[in-house]
Amino acid sequence: MLYEPTGWHEPARRLAARTRQLHAAKGGRQTVDARGVNGNRRFLSGARGIVVTRYSVHHFREPALALREMARVCRADGQLVLVDMVADDDPRVANRHNELERTADRTHTAILSPQRLIAEVVDAGFALERYLSREVDMVFDAWQPQLAPESAERQVIRGALEDELAGRGESGMRPIVRDGVLLFRHTWGIVIARRARRGRWSSA
Repeated sequence: MLYEPTGWHEPARRLAARTRQLHAAKGGRQTVDARGVNGNRRFLSGARGIVVTRYSVHHFREPALALREMARVCRADGQLVLVDMVADDDPRVANRHNELERTADRTHTAILSPQRLIAEVVDAGFALERYLSREVDMVFDAWQPQLAPESAERQVIRGALEDELAGRGESGMRPIVRDGVLLFRHTWGIVIARRARRGRWSSA
């Protein structure tokens, strides 16, 4: 099962295709795409051997509820693969980062810190197998293309990045200038976890 926000694009399709290949190679049953799901579709408990969610958690109003639903439909000893942005461990910096992300995108709820994200996964009924992270440079002018270059929202965020470059506060977005181009950095967290055989949400 693949949990995705409603706007699928090519990297998501590649991830979905690769997940199907791996699942089929292990003798898994048919993969089901659950696009835009946050508790609004129902599947049988323990029906899926792997659940993948990509860049969805920071759009969930209640991440714990969504993760419990993923645990419910994942069979005992099944796997969760979760990819999402993660925030700074400092709550003050994380709050500022989330404020700026919400300025750009009203569907954004909150980026969680790695520690909080892992805790939510474990609390939902999974056992952590591995956590990986990757730093990704984002070109500011190409990011969030729904924002016009001169929009008030983009100018607010640009101002926050320029302030940080000048040593005036932290945005959580870690801006840099490379060859005259303004960039900032997202950290992508990758959680690989295994469904507990017994627990609150076990189908056994």
